[in-house]
Amino acid sequence: MDKTILVVEDNDEVRDVYRRFLLLEGFKVTVATNGQEAVEKALEVRPNLILMDLSLPILGGLEATRRIKGDVKTQHIPVILVTAQVRKGPSAVIEGGCDGFLVKPCSPTALRSEIDRVLKRASTHI
Repeated sequence: MDKTILVVEDNDEVRDVYRRFLLLEGFKVTVATNGQEAVEKALEVRPNLILMDLSLPILGGLEATRRIKGDVKTQHIPVILVTAQVRKGPSAVIEGGCDGFLVKPCSPTALRSEIDRVLKRASTHI
């Protein structure tokens, strides 16, 4: 598989779990620890998908997503919002222009399923 995923997560342990799992699943992985870094890495790396935490330092996940989706160079990149804030999640997806949503903690099966769903949907809209 030749797909790159940008994991945006400020918690070292959670970020490492996602990174390891995705590597085992055959993805290339790059990471960002805050929203501002996510916007910069999205422009630099142009990943196939972004896993975006909602609560991030410097620039929150929703604002980072808005900036990514607002730039013609990165607007096509699907973003899956990942949050422990269950009640905020669905409205944040719509508000932020996200393409998917996962509640933390999520199982590896749920993570892979949502990634596959969003990537498949993105490939049919190109």
